[in-house]
Amino acid sequence: MTEPAAVNQAVSSDWKGASSGDFNGDGRADILWRKVSGQLSGWLEPINRQAD
Repeated sequence: MTEPAAVNQAVSSDWKGASSGDFNGDGRADILWRKVSGQLSGWLEPINRQAD
């Protein structure tokens, strides 16, 4: 998986949310993105993120 993007970073329309779950076992939801070309990227929820 790639490094997480900034929280306010926009996602281009050729990326679609493919799945979500706790991929790294830290107890927080993560997002798996799939590009129309088949490329995958994961956004892992940061451990130090505080809820607003």
